[in-house]
Amino acid sequence: VVNILAELKKVATEAEPYKQAMDSLLPAQDQLLDFPRYLDILAKNYGLSLIFNFQGEPSAAQKDSPGSLAFALSSTGQLSNNLEFLKALEAKSARFLLAVQNFSVSRSGGGYSMGVQGQVFFK
Repeated sequence: VVNILAELKKVATEAEPYKQAMDSLLPAQDQLLDFPRYLDILAKNYGLSLIFNFQGEPSAAQKDSPGSLAFALSSTGQLSNNLEFLKALEAKSARFLLAVQNFSVSRSGGGYSMGVQGQVFFK
């Protein structure tokens, strides 16, 4: 048992820098008010029109896990632009940490509509 406790203390010490780095990536909950504006700018950069909304109530942050808030968005434009927007949203978001849980693409008039559901995280 003593060996296990010693190993756990060692691992906790080694994990602290990673925890601090992760905390620096997560915005405070009130900074999520900037998320819709960020998405709108990103969508415009790809020539897309965007409809966005948060969904439900946020899940509060716990000692060992971040808080989260569900969102849904719909973008309309060229297929390649929608896909590049999705890539940028998932991989290049410097201000927000998010997870895309579901997306769909359908033909819409002369372009394509993409629906995305996900979660954005906060500390």
